[in-house]
Amino acid sequence: MRKNAIAYGIGGALIVILSFSLTLWLTEPELPAPERIGLFKAATGIVDEASMNEAARAAGLKNSPYVRGAIDGLNRLDGNTVNISGWATETVTIVSKGAPVLLMAFSQGRNVLAAETKGARPDVTATLNLSPEASRDVAFSARLNCTPRAKLIVVAVSVSGTYNGIGTRDCP
Repeated sequence: MRKNAIAYGIGGALIVILSFSLTLWLTEPELPAPERIGLFKAATGIVDEASMNEAARAAGLKNSPYVRGAIDGLNRLDGNTVNISGWATETVTIVSKGAPVLLMAFSQGRNVLAAETKGARPDVTATLNLSPEASRDVAFSARLNCTPRAKLIVVAVSVSGTYNGIGTRDCP
């Protein structure tokens, strides 16, 4: 009788272990947001909004209407150097806790910019009714390289792993 109890106990333990192993094998764990963002940053072949969304999904990012932004300026400085400026934010501060938003730009299928928002934009804060926490780091201004008339796809990505395209422009 005792041998049967031990056999059933061992059998039950083996079933639990096998079930757990099978579950782990069948369910791929989600990567942390920084790793997903890194995968997206390294993506190639982004030439339009559709390929941008496909690459973001493949990296595990989620599109969100709460990630918002705009390109205010795109000016050629010299050669292939262009200055881009504007604003971006995640309006759900419960998730972002007011963290800066990462701006990425893709041109001719590759990433040409990764810069964070830094500084306030009172006009954006007032228009979007942002909390003081969310309004700290909204502005961006950065330099990138792109050839004249090349298409530039600009994306804002939050620390939580959500994103939204904020504009497509031709490089000046």
